Amino acid sequence: MKVATAATTVLFTVSMSAMVAYAGGKAVIVTEDSSDILDDFEPDMSSFSKIIDLSSIKEETKNDVVIYCPSMPSSENVTVVPRYSDNKLLLVWKEGRDDYFLSNSPEGKLDHVEKFKLSGNGKDVYFTFELDSMCECRVDFDNRDIKLDFVPVTEDETVIAIDPGHGGAQNGVMVGKLTEKEIVLSIAERVKKLAKDKPYRVILIRDGDYTLNQADRLKEIEALNASYYISLHTQADTDDERVYGMSAGYNGNYYREGLSNVSFADAILRNACESAKNRGVELINESEDEMLKVMTIPAMNLYVGYLSNRDEGVLLSRSDYCDRIAEGILAGLDKTVGK
Repeated sequence: MKVATAATTVLFTVSMSAMVAYAGGKAVIVTEDSSDILDDFEPDMSSFSKIIDLSSIKEETKNDVVIYCPSMPSSENVTVVPRYSDNKLLLVWKEGRDDYFLSNSPEGKLDHVEKFKLSGNGKDVYFTFELDSMCECRVDFDNRDIKLDFVPVTEDETVIAIDPGHGGAQNGVMVGKLTEKEIVLSIAERVKKLAKDKPYRVILIRDGDYTLNQADRLKEIEALNASYYISLHTQADTDDERVYGMSAGYNGNYYREGLSNVSFADAILRNACESAKNRGVELINESEDEMLKVMTIPAMNLYVGYLSNRDEGVLLSRSDYCDRIAEGILAGLDKTVGK
């Protein structure tokens, strides 16, 4: 077990950021709350709820599960919420047509699926999968289909846990239409895609727009037996909008023979800056950070830029710039993890 056992018994609190707004539409740091991942991972729906008979499902596809949708699905209205610690996965389709799903069961090989529950509230539809082992879910949107493949996470794999900060009710830094939670998720998804053929596996702690508190995050990292941890964030300077650049935080009180936290943080920051052609502002000893201080693996916070700086905010909204940051993170991982 690579995450401190005590982590699951520590009571965490989420700090409240003051709502800061200053003239001219400049940076706003939004208030955060400590809402759970969802009200209930397996909702008690008043409209309908039933267990699907797995023996009745056709296997006319190479995918584990294919869900046929009455309208064009996308990542904007479909959220996949993994619970690695419970070997479960929840797929939420906002504004789904419940009567369609009641009469049209998914198809697929159902590899690793032990139980499949369908429920809805008259507006949204929930698919709950209970799996036979801890699996990463790979999702593809193809025309009107949602295709799911469950890939087991093995004990001997080197797992890099990438954690996009905030999510759901927690926007993080927000300037105009730019929100921290969306930018860092976009970068994390790019890192995961680029790492497909690497000798290590990148798994996202949050891969949709939902709320995770610190205890949830630690529970998932521990379940994955992660070897390395990178949390992604943006920043804002409420006093000087000219400040820009990337930074990294590490826990200076932890050292693992062969790779210290500061060396890990420096490698990721340096390569991300070089790839993005941006400047590195500082390496910060964040030994009191609520997440980092309980980690017993190389762990860091990567701050990818300042949304309070107008030019950097524009860059962070561009897909090509986010691609370069992701490529830099991967280059740093190759140099520290992939040796």
